[in-house]
Amino acid sequence: LRTGAVKLLGTAWDGSQRIVRVLKAGDIVGLEALLESRYAHTALAVGTVNACRVPLPAVRQLCLDHAGFQWNLMKKLQAALRETEQWLVDLASSGTSARVRMARLLLRLRDGESNRVYNFSREELGLMLGVTTQTASRITAAFQRERLLVRRQSGGQFYDADIVGLEKVALGG
Repeated sequence: LRTGAVKLLGTAWDGSQRIVRVLKAGDIVGLEALLESRYAHTALAVGTVNACRVPLPAVRQLCLDHAGFQWNLMKKLQAALRETEQWLVDLASSGTSARVRMARLLLRLRDGESNRVYNFSREELGLMLGVTTQTASRITAAFQRERLLVRRQSGGQFYDADIVGLEKVALGG
């Protein structure tokens, strides 16, 4: 991805869907296609996305012909695995309040090193955290009252966030 974000939806055994990860600029979408015939998740663009699409046969050939490319691709795979594991640790921790987990999620939804945080619907935030839409809405509204999140004047794709404040909440403060 060059710009924008893509949400990955996973399907549980009962057919319900959950957002399992959000890919942002610099991430690679569809790496699993190198090794499997089908994708593990449904990928949906979040707002406007600018991406570079490379045909799978070309990627496979680059892997065969250039060890450096293959090595860099393995590093991207490892980074994706690490990010997925960290989502699980940060967002599905039992015994951690929904407020703390929401702050951690919002920090993960940060646009690079900026103070911008992607603005997902309350339903989507609930799907990411495994909480009800009402809980996600209540916490988001509280963060807005506390000025941890401020709606941007130009467009609704992002919030302006008090990163230091969210970090304090994410640490349990």
